[in-house]
Amino acid sequence: MRAKDIMRAEVQSVSETTTLRELSRAFRRYGVTTLAVVNDRGDLVGVVNEADLLRTMLPSYAELQDNLQYMMDYEFLEDRAQDVEDRPVRDIMIRGAISVDENAFLMRVISLFLLKACSHIPVVRDNQIVGVVARTDICELMFD
Repeated sequence: MRAKDIMRAEVQSVSETTTLRELSRAFRRYGVTTLAVVNDRGDLVGVVNEADLLRTMLPSYAELQDNLQYMMDYEFLEDRAQDVEDRPVRDIMIRGAISVDENAFLMRVISLFLLKACSHIPVVRDNQIVGVVARTDICELMFD
C-alpha cells in the first residue's frame, strides 16, 4: 500500500504571502491546527501551525522576565499582536517540511510519524501537494 492509497485528497493550504491575521482565520475556517504553505507555483515550501503563530504573537519567557508590563497590562499583548498581524506566513513557517511522494510505501509514512512526532504528512507529486496523510488515517486503516 502506498501514500496515495490512504491520503486525503482535499488539502487546505495557504500562500507564503498570506498574512498572519489571514492565517489565524484560516485555522478557524478549516478547523485545523496545521496548514501546508505553497508558493505562487503551488509548490510545497513549508508548513505552519498554531504554535508557530502563538510563538510570534506572545512574548517569550525571556521577554516576560525583562518586561513585566506583559503580565500587568493585557493591552500590551494586544498591541504586540497588532504589530505582527500583517507579517507574511513565510516569516514563521517551518521550511523543508516533511513530505512524502505519492508513491511512498505505507511503512515509510508510518516511520516518519514515529520518528518525527508529527500529526500530518503532506503527499506530493513533483513538489506539488496532492494530498495529506494524518495519524488518524493510519489508525483507522489498522483497525479496518
